[in-house]
Amino acid sequence: MELEQVDAGALPAAQAEKSLMDVETAKAVAQIQGAMAVAKRFPRDEVQAVNRIKQAAQRRRLAESAEYEYKRGGSLVSGPSIRAAETLQQCWGNMMSGITEVKRDPIKRESIMMAYAGDLETNTWKFLEFTVPHVRDKADGAVALNSSRDVYERTMNDGSRRLRNCILAVIPGDVTDSFLEECDKTLSKSDTPLKDRINAMLKAMEEVAVTRAMIENTFGCKADAITERQLSQLRRIYQSLKDGFGGVTDYFKVPQDHGGKASDLNSRVKAATPAPAKKAEPDPTVEK
Repeated sequence: MELEQVDAGALPAAQAEKSLMDVETAKAVAQIQGAMAVAKRFPRDEVQAVNRIKQAAQRRRLAESAEYEYKRGGSLVSGPSIRAAETLQQCWGNMMSGITEVKRDPIKRESIMMAYAGDLETNTWKFLEFTVPHVRDKADGAVALNSSRDVYERTMNDGSRRLRNCILAVIPGDVTDSFLEECDKTLSKSDTPLKDRINAMLKAMEEVAVTRAMIENTFGCKADAITERQLSQLRRIYQSLKDGFGGVTDYFKVPQDHGGKASDLNSRVKAATPAPAKKAEPDPTVEK
């Protein structure tokens, strides 16, 4: 497809912006059409794809971060994490996904974003549009983001959860269930004693402002008496806190003798959570 060159400087501002958007739209359409042509030429073998997914679930570190857990309406909800969704897309193949900034409004100080995922073989797509304010929430109030890097990191952090939802909406649910079941099997097989795994989990929880006393107070037992099931629950909670699903006080009871204020815990978690690596721009990829 040949695209006509547009001299934006020779056009009025509104017309130039529209012309550039038309060019970008044409490029995106051409990219998707090319990817679909490749997918039709090299269709996925679903049996092999499922086998790749189950094999990936046998990697212990991936299995430990495969599920999140958060509170909704007084009950705990769990599901595949962002890392799990990315792995499923890679192994399922012939998919396209990404996060893009549709428009940035400097007056309202917000960005209109869109996350999307699509199956290039079945032409099944999921799009989610959302607005991200250019602020960072802190315990003492919201702080405006002024640098482009800070805005980018905020939009990508918010977009990653929508991207996860888009990917999981396209991949068949039974495939996702098989992946999570295999992850549970992987976690149940370990040469490391339960006590050592508990100590490692306690150390990891300290990174997200969760203390040993808070865990013991919530579970109603000493940390040494934590069961395999409770350890799995702690892993999901840890992954949820790292991914930004809820705050510490959503999962744990804060003891009265805790050194800090309960309202400060969530801010400490956000400060400890690393931002995604900076990219020039989100570049959707096609898995062959």
